[in-house]
Amino acid sequence: MFQLVCTLAFAFAVVAVTLFSMDRWITFHITINVTQILESFQNLKQNDQKLSKFIDCINFKNCSQAQMNVLILASPNFGKNLYCGLLVDKASEGVMHSLDLLGYTYFIADNQQEALALYKVVGNYTRMVILSEADVETCWRERDDDGATCLATNSNTTGIPIWKIFSFSFWATGNHPLSSEWQLSPENYKATKPFTALTYLGYSLEHWCRQTPYIHNRENRVYILAKHAGHVGTSAFNMTLVQDLSSEGIQFVMGGGNAGEFVWPNVTNFGVLTKEQFHVELSKSRVLLGLGNPTTSPSPYDAMCLGVPFVNPIIGYDKERPWDRSRWDLQQPFLAYMDEPYVYNVHADNRSAVIDAVRRATKAPLFERKVLSHMTTAAMKDRVEKIVLLDWRSKALEVQKMNMEYGGNQVFIE
Repeated sequence: MFQLVCTLAFAFAVVAVTLFSMDRWITFHITINVTQILESFQNLKQNDQKLSKFIDCINFKNCSQAQMNVLILASPNFGKNLYCGLLVDKASEGVMHSLDLLGYTYFIADNQQEALALYKVVGNYTRMVILSEADVETCWRERDDDGATCLATNSNTTGIPIWKIFSFSFWATGNHPLSSEWQLSPENYKATKPFTALTYLGYSLEHWCRQTPYIHNRENRVYILAKHAGHVGTSAFNMTLVQDLSSEGIQFVMGGGNAGEFVWPNVTNFGVLTKEQFHVELSKSRVLLGLGNPTTSPSPYDAMCLGVPFVNPIIGYDKERPWDRSRWDLQQPFLAYMDEPYVYNVHADNRSAVIDAVRRATKAPLFERKVLSHMTTAAMKDRVEKIVLLDWRSKALEVQKMNMEYGGNQVFIE
C-alpha cells in the first residue's frame, strides 16, 4: 500500500507537467489526495496493481489508446462471487471479461464514495462510472446540498459529471435523471417492452460454459430450477408430476438451501452450489425444469450451452388464443419464440402436457452446445465497445436542450 501511495504521489508531480503536451482526446486533470487514498484502503487493495500500471503508462507516455478508456465499476454486482445462476453475477462477469478482451482499464469499487475516490485519481480519462440505482438517485438528489461531493457542479468541480454516471440493474426499472438510456440492462427489454429506452448491455455465458465438459452419457434425470424450497412450494406446476415420472425411472435433483434439505418427495437436494458445481450437475442432466421462479433466470441459457433443454412454464396466456406467444407470461420470456429441441414452452396448468414435455425432453437425442448469437463472447465484446465509446456527453446535451425547450430547468452540463 505504501508503494502505491508513493507511486501516486510521484505521478501527480510528473503528470501535471507532461499531460499538457498530449492530444486532446486524452486531456487529463489529476488530483492526488493521499489521505483519501488511505481512507479507501480496502477499495484500493483490489485495484493497486491496475492503478500503478495505469499511472506508470501515463508517466512514461506509453499507454495504448485502449488503456486510456477507463471505467469505474461501483455497482454492488461487480467483484462479488455470488452463487450460481444469479443473473447479475453472470452479467458483471461478462462485462469484465469483455473489458479485458478490449484492453480497457477498469477499477472496482463498492459504492459511490469509493467510486468518487477513484475518480479523483483517474479523472477525465474515466468514460463511465457504473453505480447502483440507489447511488445514482442519491448522487443526483444531494447535488445541491452543502458538502455534496458526488456530482460535478460549478461549486464542486472534482465531482463526477452526471453524463458519465450509469446505473446497472437487472430489472427494467430505475429513474436516471438524464433518461433510461443511462441504465444498463443484462436483458434486452426492448424485445418485450418496446417503449423502454434501456441500453442493452447483455452478458455472455460462452467463455465460462465451455470450461465445463460436454457430457455424452447422461443420467436419466431432471434438474429442477429452484434456488430454495420456497420455489418448489410455489411451483407453477402441480408437483405431483414428480411422483408420476419417478415411477418411470426419471430422477429429480436441485441445488438450493441446505444440502439434503427436504423439498419434495423423490427430489434430491444438493444444497447451494457454486457456479462451477452447478454447471457440472446441470451438464449431467437430460432436462432443466422451470417452476415459474426465479423469473427471467439465465440458467436456461447455461443449460442450452451445455446441451440441456429447458422446460419453460407458460404461467399466463390468452385463454381464447392459448398459442399466441405474444400474450404469454413465461418464466423466461425471452425464450418464447424458441422451440424444441432447445426449449419446451408448455402451459403450466396443463398437467398432462407438462408430463409429456418432460418425457419427450428426456428421450430426445442430445444436441450440441447452443449459444444464442447475441450471447457469444464476440457479440458481448462488440456491445461493450460501442457503449463505452459512445459520445454520451453529446447525448446529454440533447436531453438538456429538449428539457429546456419544453420549459424545464434541469442543467445537466454546466
